[in-house]
Amino acid sequence: MTLLRARGRLPGSSDIRVGPVVRERVDSRDRVSAMVAGVPVFFESDDAELVPSVEAFASVFLIPALEQGVRLSLDTPPSATWLANAHRLVELFRTWWGYVGPDPLAGIASRPDVGFPRPEGGQCFSGGIDSFFTLFRSPHRRDVLVFVHGFDVALSDERRVRACEHSLRAVAAATGRRSVLVRTSVRRHPHLRAVSWEREHGAVLAAAGHVLSGTIGSLVIPASWSYAWRKPWGSHWDSDPLWSSDRLGVVHDDAGLERWDKVPWITDEPLVREHLRVCWENLEPTGNCGRCEKCIRTRVLFERWGCFDRFEPVFAKPRPLVESLDRMAPLSKAQREWIWEPHYACWPLPAEVHDAILRLNDRSRRAESPGPFGRVTRRLARLGRKLRRLGRARPR
Repeated sequence: MTLLRARGRLPGSSDIRVGPVVRERVDSRDRVSAMVAGVPVFFESDDAELVPSVEAFASVFLIPALEQGVRLSLDTPPSATWLANAHRLVELFRTWWGYVGPDPLAGIASRPDVGFPRPEGGQCFSGGIDSFFTLFRSPHRRDVLVFVHGFDVALSDERRVRACEHSLRAVAAATGRRSVLVRTSVRRHPHLRAVSWEREHGAVLAAAGHVLSGTIGSLVIPASWSYAWRKPWGSHWDSDPLWSSDRLGVVHDDAGLERWDKVPWITDEPLVREHLRVCWENLEPTGNCGRCEKCIRTRVLFERWGCFDRFEPVFAKPRPLVESLDRMAPLSKAQREWIWEPHYACWPLPAEVHDAILRLNDRSRRAESPGPFGRVTRRLARLGRKLRRLGRARPR
């Protein structure tokens, strides 16, 4: 993406046009769709009537427009509130990520705001630590739990999404809430494949809220990082509220705690021990693999808080924790510098776990070092992670 930011746009690039947003019934599902840069994009659900919201599609493609140095072209005017907020997002993202080039919103006219949001509130729910903490501890209204299929779980992965859906329905029923599963094809779009998901994911969550604005008037996004986190991120307390429109308020949940400090607040909840889902490499077909970086990172969290034995069953036949740490591929520099060295390596842990973390950090540093061996080790680790994700998640 450096080339995009440095030159403003690539040769042959053009404006990203979002065509008319239409609503239709497809089998038993309510669907809203639009042609975006000549490629169809949809959101659909069996659980709720969807709103043909141009704000949803414009939110998704704002960052790709910034990345490519092109403009958005909308056939339908967005709400005045959304457009004013989007202008502020553009300036924020330029500050965060150094985008240059034309204003992607130049020439877009707005429509007058049309009314007040519905009183019901929704919450993005993936089954992770942040999701459960928000479910049990957030002061915001959360009448509906929303899972987005096509976000972390590929659209083609029906087996895994059935397991996620089972947890969504069970947790919603047990807590007296409604569950809504939304499917979307946005990650299949070429423009989405070309941008960093770390930057884009908050926009996609907000977009799901916009198409549900006939059911909910606010959408709570659980916080991934605390206020101490000073780095830009796709879902952030500064950016999430700016995805709001006249019909939907996007809320970033309280970020007063780091994820590892949320664990004691949820460990006594039986639903967490039954339905926790943290795996992102998807090495197991229905649950937590227990051996990817995030799974092992979470297992260390439980060891820190003395609840390791209670939560070990949510991972699929994991090796002992020390062996898992010793078998891990080298960390990325960001993982090592942001998480493992300043936090995990400093926690009061059993000596054998602490020593294994030190060994992991040490070999990760060596893999980053100059020289043929370091470069080959780093590239092989990255290639392995990429191949595992592609093998489990494609096509989307």
